[in-house]
Amino acid sequence: MFYIDGTYVMRQFHVTEAHIGIVNIALKELNLAQQDVKIMNRKRNNHIIKNPTGNTTVQPGDKVLVYGDIENIRKFFILSGGIQTRDTMKNKIRGLIVYEKRVV
Repeated sequence: MFYIDGTYVMRQFHVTEAHIGIVNIALKELNLAQQDVKIMNRKRNNHIIKNPTGNTTVQPGDKVLVYGDIENIRKFFILSGGIQTRDTMKNKIRGLIVYEKRVV
């Protein structure tokens, strides 16, 4: 990770199937710009796309170089990578709903 200043970083990520929140979705649909995050390049099979367009997608196995706000990068690339499957995500959401009902 390369720190630009206190809140901005540049980091490369290896995209996996666990990144269900970003895989197979056009970059323009992710609204990364509104989150102050920019994908600087995408590498797939030794082919690099610099400054990918909004129609570009990322796939498992891609490497992406990302620049932006550290917390939003964490949300999109680190936390989303911790979810293994869509079913796991549903179970985590159900668990949060059950927890919320107990707390209230």
